[in-house]
Parts: sequence; structure tokens; C-alpha cells
Amino acid sequence: MSDESREMRLEALDEPLRATATETLDVLDGDGKNALKSRAASKLLEAAAFTRHGDGPIPDAADLTPAQRAVAELLSAYGQLQFYGWAIPGAAWKLRRWLGLDPPGVIERPVSFSWDGEARTEPLWQAMRSMGRKGGEFLRGLGLPLAERLEAYADFNFGLYSVSSFKLSWGDPAEIGTDLGEWGRRVAEQLTVDQRHPTNKDVNWPVFLALVRAGVPIEPRWDVLLPAGDGDLRQPTIECATAIPEARRELALIGAVRRIADGHPTVRAGLELLPTFPSRALTELIEANADSAASAPKFARITKRDLYRRLKEIATDHPIVAEALEGPPQAPVLTVGGRLEPRQASDLTDIQQQQLVMSAGHYDGREMTADELLDPEPEDEEASFYGFVKLLTLVEASGKPVYDAWIYMTDSGSIYRAGTTELVAEIIQLGVECNDPRLRDGLRLVLQGEPS
Repeated sequence: MSDESREMRLEALDEPLRATATETLDVLDGDGKNALKSRAASKLLEAAAFTRHGDGPIPDAADLTPAQRAVAELLSAYGQLQFYGWAIPGAAWKLRRWLGLDPPGVIERPVSFSWDGEARTEPLWQAMRSMGRKGGEFLRGLGLPLAERLEAYADFNFGLYSVSSFKLSWGDPAEIGTDLGEWGRRVAEQLTVDQRHPTNKDVNWPVFLALVRAGVPIEPRWDVLLPAGDGDLRQPTIECATAIPEARRELALIGAVRRIADGHPTVRAGLELLPTFPSRALTELIEANADSAASAPKFARITKRDLYRRLKEIATDHPIVAEALEGPPQAPVLTVGGRLEPRQASDLTDIQQQQLVMSAGHYDGREMTADELLDPEPEDEEASFYGFVKLLTLVEASGKPVYDAWIYMTDSGSIYRAGTTELVAEIIQLGVECNDPRLRDGLRLVLQGEPS
């Protein structure tokens, strides 16, 4: 937004509101933390008498007062700024669509329909709000082309206009062709940025399939979007997982199977995927859910006899599965080869600074620079890691560094493959969380005596 446009919008406000807006914009223009900026934006929205989320629906932008519109347009200029809790689209990029500053998407376009015998024409998002639980049926009945249906589905999953996405269906894996790569890339990036959404993880299916079938290389940050399923979803799962480089595939697949649900869904999907992706970690995940699968409702139950019969059949062709069934392997012997308690960003290499920034995101979603994280006198004392962070270099028996372990805020941590940003484990309330049980045990052994 140009200075001239900004001043014009400020002039539309009365003096008290203009003073609050000016103060807010100073915060948004500064180098402060995202949480501080979001709080400043919320203060301005309150001063402009916007409705709190839950106290009323998102209005049509045409119904805003001149002052409210000016405030919304000022906030819409701030990139990835987020301000949830208000009856407006909760991020700057969403505001721009709502206000008409950016071209409308599918869900902003008007549709004509009949409701309770009354002919209506209104934006799709408003029509979906009117339909309530029948929204999914209504959306399918519009007969939108696939690309438009996927766009609408993704937007509703990102919480635009607070339309529930749980009753919506994007379609069938067979519908995804080779021409949706750019859409998949754009939504995948949004998924990695906007951590509060999507509300319905099924959106991962069309996104990942669009990337894979268009030949788009899967970025490491997209691995967490890998979907998984059994039955009709087995082949699409294999197709998606195969597109992830082998070095990252097992960890991504274990995470995907875990996200399905504990118990019989995990066991069912795991058994169908294990012959294609044999691994100790997947075998052990299946075994860990054996009791839950055996006590599931009758229609979904998998007895332990049937489970182990199937595992033994798979083991005949895959020695790694047979080894897993024989018992736990020895944990790797790791020792601490180096310790560093950084006091400023310059104490760290570039890759170590990246690891620190990523670790803060894993900790509580904060987006801060390494300098901010190591600020000895932060505006918000709880925002800085200064004095509460250390980096351990974990080495194998030969002395070769194999893992970089960040320990922070006394009971938390992130562990990366040495010299990379590949996350292999996390420390949550002093406990090591890792998809590989063998590595988890090795990390526990080396870290259990480490002072916090």
C-alpha cells in the first residue's frame, strides 16, 4: 500500500480511532514478534467495533462502516499477519479477497439458488453458510469444474468465512490429473504457513496427488502433508509416498499412518502398506496398536491371531520385518561430542541458526529470527530462549557427528540429522518422541543424564 493510500484511509477515521490505528501501524511496521503484531491488530479491530468471533457471523464487506472498511484495508496490507478471534477472515491475504482488493476466488463469486422457496443470488461462501449441514450436498450439486471445486474446498478448509469443512468432499483420487501442480504447490505452501488450518486433513489428499502427478519435486517441508489410507486409498498412498526421496520416506510414512487414527485404522493401513514399504518402525507401530485393533467394534476388529499371521506372511519376503518380530534391536550408542550455549546469533553457523528458528516453530509456532530468540532483553520475557538453550553434538562410536540436539526452555527440544534441517526427534516435557523406536532409545540413553 502506498503512503498516499495509507494516509487517505487514516483520514477516514475519527481522531481517537486514527490515533489507535497510527499506533498499531507503527507496531506492524516494526521488527517486533508476530504475536505482538497480532495483539496490536486485535486492539485496532476492537476500537473499530468489529464483532468478536462467536458473537455474530462474518458480514458482507459491503455492510462495513466506512471506518471499519478503512481499518480492514490498512490491515490487509500486512502479508501473513493473522488475527483470529474476530468475525472477519482471519489473515491479511483472506481480508484482501473479502474486501475485493484481490480478484475473487471461486467462493466469492455469486451463485443463484433456491432456499425455502425463495430465489437467492449471493456469494458462494454466504450460500454455504445458509445451507449449514447441507453445504456439502449443495457444493457438489453446483457441478463446478474440478479445478474450481478443489479451490473452493481448500479455501473452506483454511477457514475462510468460518464455513465448516467437515461435511465437504473434494472428490476422488482418480480425478486428479497432471495439470494441477501449481495449485498443489500454492496450497502446500499455505498449509506449512497457516498452522491453525486446515480444519479437515483430507485436503492433504488432493494437494499431494496434484504435486505428485504434475511431477513437482516434494520439498522436505511438505513431508508432513503426506496422506495415508487403506482399501481404495492404498494405491494413492503408495503413489504419494514413493514420490518422497527414500532418505525421508520412512519417517514421513510413519507420521502419515499415525495421523489416520490410533487402533484398527493404523493397523489396517499399516498391514496394507508394509509389503511395499517394509521397515522395522512400521512393523513396531502396527504391533503397538494390536490391543486397540483387537478390541475394536466387531465390524472393524482385527484379532491378534490374524494380525500376527499376516505379519509373518509379510516377513517371509522381508527380513527387516522378521527382525522386528524377533524383538527390539540394540539402540545406537551415542555420546555428547560437543556442547554450545549460544548467547548471540553470531555464535552459530548458518545451518545452526536455521535449526534454532525451526525449533522455535516446533515449540509453540512462534516465527522469530535467531537474533530475536537470543535477545537478552526481549520485550516479552517468555519469547526469548536466551539462557535457556543449548546445542549438543551427538556422535557415534567413531566420533562422527550424527545428530544436532537442541535443548531449550528446560523440558523441550528438537533433534536434527547433523548439519541439516531434517528433524528426526523432539523432546516434549523431557520425553523423547521419535518414530524410530531404536533411535528413540539411543537418544534417551545419551540425554537422560544431561543437565537441563
